[in-house]
Amino acid sequence: MERAEGLAAEIIRVSEKYRMMAPGDRVLCALSGGADSTALTILLFRLAKELSIEVFAAHLNHGLRGEASDGDERFVRELCASYGIPLETRRENVGEIARAEGTGIEETARKVRYRFLRQAADRFGCTKIATAHNANDNAETILMNMVRGTGLRGLCGIPPVRGSIIRPLLFTERKAIEEYLESLGAGYVTDETNFDTSYTRNKIRRQIIPLLLEINPSFIAGVGDMAEIVRSDADCLDLLAEKTFSLDGSPPSVNVGDVKASPRSLSGRAIRRMYSIAAGKPSEDACPLSKEHVDSVIRLAYGERPGAEIHLPGGIVAKRKYESIEMATGKREEIAEEKRLGLGQTRFGGWLISAELINEGDPQDRNAVYLDPDLLRRGISVRGYRTGDFISPRGRNWTKTLKKLYIEMKIPKDERRSRPVIACGDRVCAIPGIAADKKFAATGLPALKISFLNQI
Repeated sequence: MERAEGLAAEIIRVSEKYRMMAPGDRVLCALSGGADSTALTILLFRLAKELSIEVFAAHLNHGLRGEASDGDERFVRELCASYGIPLETRRENVGEIARAEGTGIEETARKVRYRFLRQAADRFGCTKIATAHNANDNAETILMNMVRGTGLRGLCGIPPVRGSIIRPLLFTERKAIEEYLESLGAGYVTDETNFDTSYTRNKIRRQIIPLLLEINPSFIAGVGDMAEIVRSDADCLDLLAEKTFSLDGSPPSVNVGDVKASPRSLSGRAIRRMYSIAAGKPSEDACPLSKEHVDSVIRLAYGERPGAEIHLPGGIVAKRKYESIEMATGKREEIAEEKRLGLGQTRFGGWLISAELINEGDPQDRNAVYLDPDLLRRGISVRGYRTGDFISPRGRNWTKTLKKLYIEMKIPKDERRSRPVIACGDRVCAIPGIAADKKFAATGLPALKISFLNQI
C-alpha cells in the first residue's frame, strides 16, 4: 500500500512540475503489456478521479514475435476489460513494412507505433498520449547517445514532455515499478527480445549499467539529475540562438555574418533548426545531423564561392547564396518551357508576366520594362536564361552577358535559369524589373509595358 501511494504521489508531482495533465484531459496510455506500461495504465486509471482526467489505452501488435505477440495482445485486452478502460488495438506487420521501406526494424516499429498512437488518440478525442519511459530507459538512452557521440541535447535524454506526448514515469526507477505491481498482485508480460544483448540498448541494460551501479548505487538517479541540469542549459542556448538568428522565410536561411560572429554553440543550433524546418519535421523527428554535418555547413560561411553546397541526410541541401546560407530539398527547379507572349497575363514557372499597351502616362514603373509595340507583330516570347545571352540596356553605355549581370546582382546560380527573359528570336529584349535592351526599348508612346505581377 505504501509503495502504491508513493508512486501515485510521484506521478502527481511530476505531472504538476512539467504540466503534463490538466483537469478535463483525456489521456491515452501506450500499453504494450510490459511492466512499465501496465503500471502506468493502472496508476493513471486509479488517479483519474483525483486528477479529473479520463483514461484510455492503445496497443499495437507489431507481428514480430508470432504467438508471443498475440499473447501480449490477449493480456492487454483482459487487463483493460477488468478495469473498464476503453482500448484500441491494431496489428501491423512491422517486418514487412521495414523491408518495403528499406529501414531498420527498431526505426520502423517506432514510426508505426507513434502513428498508430496518434490515430487512436484522435479516435478517442484524447489530448495527451502517455508513454511509460522510466528512469532506467532515460539512463540507457543517454549512455547510447554518449557511445555514438553527442552534444548537449543527447545528454538531456528523453524529454518529459514533447508536444502531446507525456512521460509520467520518467523519474521512477524500474525496480520501484516492478515492486508496485508486485504489491498489487498484478501480472505483466515480458518481451524475450529484451534479453538479446546483440541489441545495443540491451547490452547497455544488461551488462554496462549493472557495473555502473556497483560503482554508484545511485547512478540511475544521478543521471536523471544531470539530464535535468543539462536540459535547462540547452533550453537557454536554444533561446539565445532564436534571438540571434532569424529563420523566417522559405526556404529557411541564416545570414553569413551572423554565423561568423556567433559561437558554434549558437550557430550549430540555428543550423539544426534550419534542417528540421527544411525537412518539414519537428527537430526530434528529423534525421540527425552529425557534428561533421554541422561543421561543414558552418564552413560554407567562411568560403568565398557562392553556389557551394553541402548534401545532408534526408535529401536536404545547404547552399551558400552570397550573404546567406539556406537549406531546402535537393530537387532541382524545373525550367519552364518557352511561351509566346501576347497581351494579358502569362504564367512562366513561378512568375506571372503581364503585357499591356499604354498610350498615355509616364513610363517610369521600376517594376516594368517598356518595349517597342511593333514587337507584338514580330513575335516575342518569355523563356529562361541561355548561355551567351546578353543585354545592352537603354541609357547605359555598356553591354553585359546575363551571367555577369546576374552575378553582379547576386542572383543565386540555381535561380538564374528560371528567371523570365523576354526575347525576340535569339535576342534578349528585356528582363522584367531590371532592364530593356536599347534595340527594342520604346522611344515614346504608345509602348508595350511588360511587368511581373508577383512571384507565385
